[in-house]
Amino acid sequence: MIELPKKMELNGADCFHLLLENFNKSNTSSNNTVRMIITFKDSSKLDELIQSIENSKIIQWISQLRLEHKPLKSPIWIHDEQKDKLKVVEHSDSTRFSEVKNIPFDFEADQLIRFDILNNGNDFKLLFSWHHIIMDGRGAGLLIQSITNNKLTLDSLSIYSQPKDSKSFKSRFSRMFDVKHFVEDMLKNSMESPELLHPTAHGFHHDIVSFSEEESKVIEQNALQTGCKFGINMFQLACCFLTYKKVMSANKKIWVPVPYDGRKRGSKGPVIGNHISFLFYQIDPNKFSHPKEVVTSLNQQMNN
Repeated sequence: MIELPKKMELNGADCFHLLLENFNKSNTSSNNTVRMIITFKDSSKLDELIQSIENSKIIQWISQLRLEHKPLKSPIWIHDEQKDKLKVVEHSDSTRFSEVKNIPFDFEADQLIRFDILNNGNDFKLLFSWHHIIMDGRGAGLLIQSITNNKLTLDSLSIYSQPKDSKSFKSRFSRMFDVKHFVEDMLKNSMESPELLHPTAHGFHHDIVSFSEEESKVIEQNALQTGCKFGINMFQLACCFLTYKKVMSANKKIWVPVPYDGRKRGSKGPVIGNHISFLFYQIDPNKFSHPKEVVTSLNQQMNN
């Protein structure tokens, strides 16, 4: 029987999202909501999926979490059994279903997650919405897999892990103010928007490109030749930057965010909390014209 905690501390990234939410409330109307849509081809599985969601002890536990934030205290999640349990909402009207994305979350009053289903007859779509403060995309993916894949079973350790610095409140409190000042200073500065070098000749679109085994080997060899020591990520980033440079006006140094997952490699969790952070690398478009030059600079920044 899985044991779920009655209360949990927010980690550093969660507190950052809390800070953003409080800032948004006083300055903008944005809402930090994430959504995932999954299409199921077999409509006969609809009732089974709804039952899996509504009978999931983990999902119902998450739906009954509420934030407690007292002055001079670290914010914590409290499991409140008095809160209503989650119910899956079914839609037969595609217009109403599309409007769901405009429904904001008030994480201090509402449930933190929501499931909506659009039944088209031949297939159905599951819309999973959640507030970013409770989990990141990786955690949400694990949660969805646990209800759609019988082979993935989540245990207590997969749900939540105690923040490493949870005992040092003074340190966390000080860092929260550092982040607050960083966000405020960042928002004071104007952001330069790049422009297309040839607006009439180029447009934006995206495609999924699959490489053959032979092509993948060539890419790996090229990455090694440019100085990549740990996989091909830096080489891919360099190639993307040089492509960007060809079609966009880029005169100033740019910051490139690279996601970093703090979970252990191959682990099944934790689901709760934000564990994906970003490492920011700086690239000078006036300085580099070859992948090797970009990779060398990225390696130096990573080592420093």
